[in-house]
Amino acid sequence: MSIQSHSIFEQTTQAGGVQRVQVLFIDHLKGEHRRQFDFPKEIDIDKAILERYSGLEQGLKEQEIDAVCAGVCAGKAIPQLSFSTYEDIKTYLIDKKTSLEDNISGVNVEKVRLEDKIDDITTMGVK
Repeated sequence: MSIQSHSIFEQTTQAGGVQRVQVLFIDHLKGEHRRQFDFPKEIDIDKAILERYSGLEQGLKEQEIDAVCAGVCAGKAIPQLSFSTYEDIKTYLIDKKTSLEDNISGVNVEKVRLEDKIDDITTMGVK
């Protein structure tokens, strides 16, 4: 688990009783992640914040995967990972490669269609 602790650093009541809570999460590397949540007045805030851990961890993982893969696509080496795994990176890169191959196939089909139309027009005597 990446998130180790949290603390509420601001809590206010908004119109209609909505509780606006600003939370500081600390990850396993002592990194700080600030988030703001609006909760209904009747909710148990501590429980609701704990339920947000997995969403925050997933977001950190996705941010890291995006950053690492952007670097890899720019020719950089894969760095040490903090929130994701090398399997996550591999899966992302395979998906990206497949997407690029699909795009290439689509472009090739379009190219063949255009070449056919150019041939049709050339056959009509247009140079």
